[in-house]
Amino acid sequence: MKQLSVKRLLAALLALCLVGGYLPNVAYAADLTGAESAAVEETESEAEPETESEAESEVESETESEAESEVESETESEAESETQSEAESEVETEAESETESEVESETESETQSEAESETESETESETEEVDEVSSAAPLLGATLTASAGTVCGAFYVTGGELGTNFTYADNVLTFISGGEYTVTMKDGTTSTSDDRIVVSASGDITLTLDDIDVTSSSASPLEVNTSEAVTIALSGINVLESTAIGYAGLQKTSIDNTLTITSANGDGSTDGSLTATGGNYAAGIGGGSVDGTG
Repeated sequence: MKQLSVKRLLAALLALCLVGGYLPNVAYAADLTGAESAAVEETESEAEPETESEAESEVESETESEAESEVESETESEAESETQSEAESEVETEAESETESEVESETESETQSEAESETESETESETEEVDEVSSAAPLLGATLTASAGTVCGAFYVTGGELGTNFTYADNVLTFISGGEYTVTMKDGTTSTSDDRIVVSASGDITLTLDDIDVTSSSASPLEVNTSEAVTIALSGINVLESTAIGYAGLQKTSIDNTLTITSANGDGSTDGSLTATGGNYAAGIGGGSVDGTG
C-alpha cells in the first residue's frame, strides 16, 4: 500500500516538472524519494522481524514465567497439601495411639481393681469365718474343722453344732439338746485321760461311741445325767474306765430315765463293743457311791 502511494506521488511530481521545467530536480527528488522509500521499507522490514521476535520472546518469556509460576504454585500447593495431610495423619495416629493406651490403661486399672476387690472380699469373708471360729473356740474350748465335725479336746464330734447342741469347757464335752451325735477320737489321738463326756440333754438323744478310749481319775468317763431317754450305740472297740473312788465307768445318775446300749448297726448285731470299769465302790455301768443310782 505504501509503495503504490509513493509511485503515484512520483508520477504526479514528474508530470508537474515536465510542465514547469523542473525535471532534474524532480529526478533528484524521485531518487531521494525512492531512496527514502527504500530506507523506510528496509527500516520497516527490519523493524517488523525485530518487533515480531521481541513479541515472540516476550510471549515466550511471559508464557514460561506463567508456566513456572503455575508449576511453583501447584508444587507449593501439593507440598502444603501433603504436609497438611501428613500432619493430620500423624495427629490422628497419635490420637488413636493415646486413645488405645488410655483404654488399655483404664481396662488394666479396672481389672486390677476388680481383682483386688474380689480378693479383699474373699479375705474378709475368710477372716469373718475365722473370727467366728476363734471367738467360739476360746469360750468353749473347741475348734471347728473344715469338715462337718468339731474337735473338742481329744474328741471329734459329728452332728449338731457347737454352742447349740453341745459345749466343751474345762475338759468336759457336754451334750445339752436331744438329737443324734457321734463321738470318736480326733486325728492323731487314740485315748485320753484328761477329757470326759456328760449327757444332760433336754430331749431324747442317741450317742454313738466310735473307738473311744477314756480314763478319768476324778469322775466318770461318761456320765448320763438327764431324765430323757438315752441310747448309746457302739461302733468299734470302746473303753470307759474310772479310777476315782465311787464313780462308775458309765454312770447313770437318774432313776427317771431309760438307758439303752446297742450296736450302731442295730439291735441283734454284734458289731461294736464296750468295756466299762468303775473305781472302788462303783459299778462298771450304772451307779456309784457318788452321784449314782446305786
